[in-house]
This record gives sequence, C-alpha cells and structure tokens, in this order.
Amino acid sequence: MADTSYKPAVYKQQGGNKLVVATGGTVDIESGGLFKIGGVTVTATAAEINAALIAGITVTGAELNVLDNVPAAIVITHAAGAANIVNLTFTVNDAAGNPMAKPTFIDVWLSDAATALAITAHPADTITASKGSVWHVNTAACALKLQTAADGVATIVVTDTHKTAFYVAAALGIDPRPNVIHTLIAGDYGA
Repeated sequence: MADTSYKPAVYKQQGGNKLVVATGGTVDIESGGLFKIGGVTVTATAAEINAALIAGITVTGAELNVLDNVPAAIVITHAAGAANIVNLTFTVNDAAGNPMAKPTFIDVWLSDAATALAITAHPADTITASKGSVWHVNTAACALKLQTAADGVATIVVTDTHKTAFYVAAALGIDPRPNVIHTLIAGDYGA
C-alpha cells in the first residue's frame, strides 16, 4: 500500500529498503539502463514482453506461487545392466530444473516412433521398477504408470533378449503428450 504522506508517485520508503510505485507512477528504464531480478539481467525488450503476455489474463503473486514445487520436466538417463538389461532413470524436475522433493506420477512407454505417438509393436521381455514403484501396467512390457521415490527419481529395469532399439517416452501425469523422448540402441543393453 502506498504511503499517502509522500507526494511523488515513485519514491524510496524511509530507510531505503523499498522502492514504491504508487498509482499513476511509472518505472522507465532508459536505453542503456539495466533491469535485474535476483541479479539476472532481463534482456527482453518491452515489445517482446508485451508480445508474450496473453491478453485478458491476470495473475497474482499468490497464484504464481502455487506453481512452486510443481513437476515441469523429466530427464531420462540410462545405464547398461546385466546381460540384456538396461536401467532407465527418470528424474522429475521443477521449473527451476531442481529434482522434485516429493513422489510424482509419470507415464512411461516404449515406442518404435521417434515421435512416441504409439507404443512399440515389439514389447520388451520384462519391465520392473528398482526405484519408485509401478502403479499400473497399461500394456505388458510396453507402457506403465510409475510413482517416483520421495526424491523425484524412479528407475526401471528393461530386460530384452533382442536388445530392441526403442524410443523411451515419458509424460507427467498432468499432460498426456510426451514430455521427453530418449533413444535406446542395442549397445545400451548389458552384454
């Protein structure tokens, strides 16, 4: 709330720790001036920022804070296991790129298509979870719903005697589109 004892619409509060822009006030950063948030320079122009806004949508700080610690992305890595086995690790990150500090649901499937728009026609022999848990098998040895462990990480063990080259897809439970697609080749399986 603006302090009405001050006449200017833009002022520094007594003590100098807060800059206030009251009704009718404007912050105008002239050419060559910098605007920083948390020490990071905002490089977008006013026109770019305005173009990125969606007309008619307003949001409060409290509403934006609801997005804190919300799953935003999945990172997939793999490591060869024993003979005919590959271990796939799924790390669910928040929007800042930090691993989630809570269990999260993800959908995982093996696909023959780089777009991952369908499950594979050649299922693996078995798929089990070694970290996190399998909540539901959608299609045997092809597609499943996982819950990560408390650190936002799940690992599945794919056994496939044919060492099939799969596109491994994962999606957050809130969005059915593939969030990430990871490619496996025959050489990724244990010897």
